Amino acid sequence: MDEEPKPLPKTNKVIGIDLGINAYAIDSEGNKFENPKFIDKTLDKIKKVQKNLSKKAKGSNNYKKTKLKLIKVYDKLNNQKNDFLHKLSRYYINNYDKIVLEDISIKSMVKNKKGQKTLNRHILDGSWKKFINLLIYKAEGADREVILINPAYTSKKCVSIAVV
Repeated sequence: MDEEPKPLPKTNKVIGIDLGINAYAIDSEGNKFENPKFIDKTLDKIKKVQKNLSKKAKGSNNYKKTKLKLIKVYDKLNNQKNDFLHKLSRYYINNYDKIVLEDISIKSMVKNKKGQKTLNRHILDGSWKKFINLLIYKAEGADREVILINPAYTSKKCVSIAVV
């Protein structure tokens, strides 16, 4: 029952996307998608459950129940994030033939930033690589093109690159 994905009709539109922390994506048409920052909304609950877990005797029934609660909190966080990323990637795939993005290196962004826990947390929570991979995956079946470019100076040139 493997069906070949059907290509989407051509839109003859090109867009450049700049990924960020405050606004998850700002594109060359001026669309701005706010970053939902699910980690900020869930962090207090994670801390509370982890603290509760640390007080339990390892291997006890209460430990297992609390561990299950923690797993559920993380599952909900991941489901929220995945839902957002799938919806946003589907929007761009449905509406644009060519999508231009920065080929960002997240490891280098968080590697040497000691003392900036909140910034690092938001960079990692953004799941930019997952978003890019979803775009590439969905583009293959929809006859779309995702172009990754060198990120040097792209924030200032995002609008002009997409127009070319």
